[in-house]
Amino acid sequence: MLLVAAAVAVAVVHLAVAARYGWHRDEFYYVVCGRHPAWGYADQPPLAPLLARLASTLPGGVLPLRLLAVAAQVGCVLLAPMLAAEFGGGRRAQTITAAAIGACPLFVAASLLFGTTVLDQVVWVAVLVLVARALRLGTAGSWLAVGATAGIGLENKDTVAVLLLGVLAGLALLRREALHTAGPWLAGVVTIALAAPNVIWDAAHGWPNLRMARVLSAEQGGQLGSLAQLPVARLAPPVSWPRTSAYPHRPPPPTPRLRNAGAITTERQGRQVQHRLTPLGHHLLRG
Repeated sequence: MLLVAAAVAVAVVHLAVAARYGWHRDEFYYVVCGRHPAWGYADQPPLAPLLARLASTLPGGVLPLRLLAVAAQVGCVLLAPMLAAEFGGGRRAQTITAAAIGACPLFVAASLLFGTTVLDQVVWVAVLVLVARALRLGTAGSWLAVGATAGIGLENKDTVAVLLLGVLAGLALLRREALHTAGPWLAGVVTIALAAPNVIWDAAHGWPNLRMARVLSAEQGGQLGSLAQLPVARLAPPVSWPRTSAYPHRPPPPTPRLRNAGAITTERQGRQVQHRLTPLGHHLLRG
């Protein structure tokens, strides 16, 4: 009951504000793409545009799209405790997991708008749950569910491939006996079959998704830029503390906690330590 209550609470909070702000440009874009059906587009596979087109035919303006985003967030809240249970977590661990996902800024922010990101999140959680379940059961059917979910996820966002590479590496290093069964390989066949239409479309059109990925990577500061949010953080005004005799080689005690929380970045310039607010830090200061 507590898990259901957490999911309902998340849904109620999101629904209370779902239509209080208008269309985002990306939501418009998904709807327009969906009105021109194809097996792929320059910057995403076809699933999100297809769902956006279907939602746009319903009354309520942007609300049906936001309902899809809320449903994906609720799905994450319900699925994450299942993963905790697969790892041996009891009711308390499952409840904490549901609450953590429901309150996590990354999940909350993604579910404010409809798009590939919020769908990608629920796919990742679902794949992890199904992989853990398949390893426990060891049946071909449980692995087929992994393949079907991953294949559908790849029709939404190519980043699922990163998750699958991680799963494969984990199996090879820690659960090699699973690779001696047919299950994981059947899952791979199903995944490839479901993802193939989009891959074929990309190949036929000169791999526009890869070109778009390079453009986005360059805008974010290269391959590692998005990980550290350095391009944005560099625009933040610096906040400096001089070194003191008590802390000659490190900033005052609160600073590591702020840095670990993602609110600031730290650089050393000569004898000074420069601290810059990240976007999250600005948001926290604005309250």
